[in-house]
Amino acid sequence: MKNIIEFIDEKLKIRKSKHEYKYFPTSYEELQDIIFDKMKNIKGDKREIYVGDIDISKLDTLRGCFDFSDLQYINGLEYWNVSRCKKLSNMFGHCKNLVSLDLTGWDVSNTELFISMFYSCNNLETIEGIEDWDMSSAKHVNDMFGKCPKLNIDLSKWQLPDNCKRAGLKYESPNVIYKRKK
Repeated sequence: MKNIIEFIDEKLKIRKSKHEYKYFPTSYEELQDIIFDKMKNIKGDKREIYVGDIDISKLDTLRGCFDFSDLQYINGLEYWNVSRCKKLSNMFGHCKNLVSLDLTGWDVSNTELFISMFYSCNNLETIEGIEDWDMSSAKHVNDMFGKCPKLNIDLSKWQLPDNCKRAGLKYESPNVIYKRKK
C-alpha cells in the first residue's frame, strides 16, 4: 500500500512541477489573505484570477474559499493538490458570475463535506474533471449543485456511500445528471 501511495504522490509531483508555486500557505487564513490580495488587484472588466501559483497541499479545508465572490474565472485550480482536504463545502457557493471551472486531477477521495460547494452559481456552465471523482468518503453532498441552472454535467459514474446525505444535490439544476446506484 505504501508503494502505491508513493507512486501516486510522485505522479502528482511530476504533474505539479510543470509550473512554479509562489505562495505556500500553512493555514486557511493565509490562503484567504492571498486570494483576497489577488482579487483586489484585478484590473478591467474581466473578473478573473490565477491561483495555480498557490501550493495548498498542507491545508485540510477549503470551505468557503471563494464563496460570494464576483469572479467569472478562477484559473489554475487544476494545479491544486486537494488530497488532504476534508471540507470543500461552500467553496464556490453563490459565485453568481462564475462561468467555468477546471478541477481536473483533483483527488477528493478523502473529502467528506461537499455541502453547497457550487450552490447558486447561476452562470456556471461547465466543471471539467469531476465526472470521475472518487466520492467514497463523502458524508454530505446536500445542495452541492443546487440552483445551477446552466450547468451541464453527467455524474452517473459517481458512487456515493449509502449513508451519504444528498438532499437537494441537484435542486433546480435540470442538466445535472445523477442517478443513485442500487
